[in-house]
Amino acid sequence: SVNTDGRRWTFFAYQMNTCDLSHNDLSLHTHQNILWASPTVELFSKVEDGKLVNYDPDCLKPLIKMYLNKPRAREYSMTPYLGEVKNITNFPDDYQRNRFMEIVRNQLSNRPKAVKKPEKYLWEKLLLVDNNALPQLGLARRRRWWHMSKIDFLGKEHWHPEFVNTDEKRDRYIPKGLREPWTRKGTLNRRYNKFQPKIRVPLKEKIAVYEVPSMEYKGEQD
Repeated sequence: SVNTDGRRWTFFAYQMNTCDLSHNDLSLHTHQNILWASPTVELFSKVEDGKLVNYDPDCLKPLIKMYLNKPRAREYSMTPYLGEVKNITNFPDDYQRNRFMEIVRNQLSNRPKAVKKPEKYLWEKLLLVDNNALPQLGLARRRRWWHMSKIDFLGKEHWHPEFVNTDEKRDRYIPKGLREPWTRKGTLNRRYNKFQPKIRVPLKEKIAVYEVPSMEYKGEQD
């Protein structure tokens, strides 16, 4: 890529080795993305009397190399970590494919979220965070997200807006009018789940949209 204002030019080359965004600990990543940046060079210093002063066309050589760089076939696989289904659009299970694509499109659309991003107010930062001036207030009122991110067992991945993950927090409720007719008649309405199953990575081969919820206790789960 190129960053320029017409006079100053900076060239970048990016090598993406992983798309793993499941955690923020760099020590757990087996691959890292690399970015090479060239020093900023000037095509000319200024314009005087309609002419370029100190014009240097050699600074455009990296740009010409980018255009002349032809793609070529590699002798090894460029996608060694992908499964048999290369693209999510080719995934055989209809529910997981459609739901996963819906989540990705919603995240990339930059639409305003239904829940606003939490804010740390100035008086909270001054009196409760930087200076413990009102300890009784912090105990009496409902604990805020910045406090819960430190003391709650869910951690900052659940409470802090900068570290929160993109997993589905709640099961998606299915309105009764949109359920299958055989799941909302008689006792079947109590047996079958009223929520759609969550999408988890890696995707399963097959997932039951209408499944009987398990009553067995499995301990603390995410």
